[in-house]
Order: sequence, then C-alpha cells, then structure tokens
Amino acid sequence: MKKPMVGSYWVHKTTLKEYKVIAVGLCEETLEECVVYVSLDKEQKCWIRPLEIFMDGRFYDRPYS
Repeated sequence: MKKPMVGSYWVHKTTLKEYKVIAVGLCEETLEECVVYVSLDKEQKCWIRPLEIFMDGRFYDRPYS
C-alpha cells in the first residue's frame, strides 16, 4: 500500500481542512500502520489514523511549493 511522505500536505475531501503528515508509525497494541498528522488551522490538533483508512480516498495530497 502507498504511504504518505512525512512532510507532505493533504486535504480532507469532505471538510476541505488541510493537514501535514508528521510521521508514519505503528499502533503499539495492534502493530497496525498509522499516519500521524497535524491540522494546519490555528488549533493545530494532532491526529492518528490507520494507514488503510487514511489512504482510502477521503484525503488527497496537495503539493506545496
């Protein structure tokens, strides 16, 4: 399965909120690969989502120059 690059930017298709991937890691309990990402709004919340769900089409990558 394709993995997002650390430092890449993504947009949630429904909310149009932007995020930056800060890591790809493992869930300690299940060893499932997860994406760690942070919102680019003023709150800058950190989120963790299973890789399979992150890559299921609900996000699209957005290149920044």
